[in-house]
Amino acid sequence: MALVLIDVALSPFAQKVKIALREKNIPFEMRGTDLTVADPVRAASPRGEIPLLLDGDAAIWDSSIILDYIEDKWPEPALMPKDPLGRARARQIEELCDGPFEAVIFCTSEVTVFRRASGELQASILAEAKSSLQQLFAYLEQQLGEQPYFGGAAWGRADCAVFPHVMNARGQRTPPADGSRLAAWLARALERPSVQQTMAEAKAGIAEFKAMAEAYAGSQAKRQYRDYRLDWMLKAGGASIVQEGLAKGNIRFGGLVG
Repeated sequence: MALVLIDVALSPFAQKVKIALREKNIPFEMRGTDLTVADPVRAASPRGEIPLLLDGDAAIWDSSIILDYIEDKWPEPALMPKDPLGRARARQIEELCDGPFEAVIFCTSEVTVFRRASGELQASILAEAKSSLQQLFAYLEQQLGEQPYFGGAAWGRADCAVFPHVMNARGQRTPPADGSRLAAWLARALERPSVQQTMAEAKAGIAEFKAMAEAYAGSQAKRQYRDYRLDWMLKAGGASIVQEGLAKGNIRFGGLVG
């Protein structure tokens, strides 16, 4: 029975999983979802999040747990280093990207694509985002060092995790600096078939994303302000955005979904 990945093409978490599955040559089917209505995600994931991996009767949620699952079930080719320290470093990089890094991109899209702020407030938040991204790039440069990939000579789990967020930063007009090691790494990443196929799907999903933005603006669904997202938005001066979203009923916080 084929694996089924329930995803949204522009989700960096879904992209991370798809790249990993393709690097391992694991066949899977993709199934879209509409998070504005009741769907299988709500029944299988207590947080109501994608991606969701269906393996027969089993449902695995949370992108990092999904990557653990596929690495345990299909250990070769390995995406995790063999040594404990290398594995810990890969998970640390993944946590940074899926947490603080993703939060900056999410909040940037809130004030641009989802139009939750304009004028001086929007400009202030975008300036804070640019500063945060430069700090994140500096950290990733340090972790990459002189290696071609974050795990060393071979592409690995950390690379799968970093790529979607760096691409999203580039889409927000804040790419890695020309000539930097991170920019060279991104160019190498874009040559990989697993990445190219995933990016082609993302490009095809832009229209769907724009339609989703309209649905959220109309209070038909709630954007999730979980942990790092809420933390960064408040730090960037966007408390009024959160308050307005609560009043309109088109944001929610983390935790269980009813």
